[in-house]
Amino acid sequence: MAKYKGKLWIVMAILVLVTIARGGQTNDLYCLLNDQWIEGYYAGSAMVDTTLRTGYDNAGTLLRSFLKFDLRAFKSAGVKSATLRLHKINDSVGNASYMTIHRVTNDWTYGQCSYNNRKTGVAWVTLGGDLDLSTNYGGSVVSGASPLGWYEIDITDLARKWADGSYDNYGMAFSHSGGGWTGPKFDSSRATDQSFIPELRVEPRTPVAEDWTVLTPEADLFYDEYYDWICWSTETYLKAQRNNANAAARSLIRFDISGFRPGGTLLSATLMLYKYNLEPRSNPTYLYRVTNSWVNGQATWASRSSGVSWSTAGGDYDPVPIALGGSLPYANSPTNWYAFDVTEWMEDWINGTSVNNGILIINDAGGNQGPRFYSSDYTDAVYRPYLEVEYHLPGGTLIIIK
Repeated sequence: MAKYKGKLWIVMAILVLVTIARGGQTNDLYCLLNDQWIEGYYAGSAMVDTTLRTGYDNAGTLLRSFLKFDLRAFKSAGVKSATLRLHKINDSVGNASYMTIHRVTNDWTYGQCSYNNRKTGVAWVTLGGDLDLSTNYGGSVVSGASPLGWYEIDITDLARKWADGSYDNYGMAFSHSGGGWTGPKFDSSRATDQSFIPELRVEPRTPVAEDWTVLTPEADLFYDEYYDWICWSTETYLKAQRNNANAAARSLIRFDISGFRPGGTLLSATLMLYKYNLEPRSNPTYLYRVTNSWVNGQATWASRSSGVSWSTAGGDYDPVPIALGGSLPYANSPTNWYAFDVTEWMEDWINGTSVNNGILIINDAGGNQGPRFYSSDYTDAVYRPYLEVEYHLPGGTLIIIK
């Protein structure tokens, strides 16, 4: 479910750009999100269900909810207003104190975040979540005693700082002082009735840039020289390395750019990959343009599709890589986002100078110590690969990819 919602957010963000470009009929953006809750009693468990809970349970241990919205579409446009909408589902049985909302100050992973850990094997600095307690964005809006229904909370100041980069966007956390499961409880993004899921309505300061769009991969996978008949196309990661027997693993990624056509102006195309491992090797990562077609779910070290071999085992590619730059990751580079400028390749694909067969990722770090990047199957949509494109069609019309 998280995978679907992550990709749907991209579609929804782009649809807003369409609406604005067609006459400014609306300036609201409904961003989908990652959301879950934690419980101190089950300190090592991530709570992922149809609800978001706050307060304390009958044992007096903490209940807290986490939400994260993706506001990258507003980086240039800025945020004029941002309203969080939550649908309360427990009756007015709790105490009258108001729920608090605080900014999360450390990254966390959907489905892995618990009272003890922010992701598998990585502890919070403070049990229950690392929060900036200096500012409460919850106001005097919803309490344990509030009746059922929708509640709107103004988080404009927080959203502005996320959008402009003043704060790293690790989302927000809801807390409440009510015991005995009487704190406010809300529908989550997994609610049975999807009309009640949480929403963030954002009004941009200026129209969202008409030349900005984000593409998610249509295909990504990795394959291995040691197991040269296997295609790994549903793993949550992409890898590029050599194992202890010096057998290589490589990754393929491809985006559907069929909506772009010659005659427009390509301003930039940037592939973004999130590296999540840290290894001691200093081998650089290279990206190459693939020169033969391949089928997702079928491509292996030996074959580009079932029964059809590569011309050269390991993949057919142009031997000239993207020029190394300061941002390109080495095996020992820190965990972070890394940007690869693929503008020249994108221009050739659009103009038909070369065929879009995607990109091959290679790193020769041995001992299984090459870089690993999250794939399009990773649970947290915020960390999946994407291609950020600035492009004008002839006449300045916005190009939209869904």
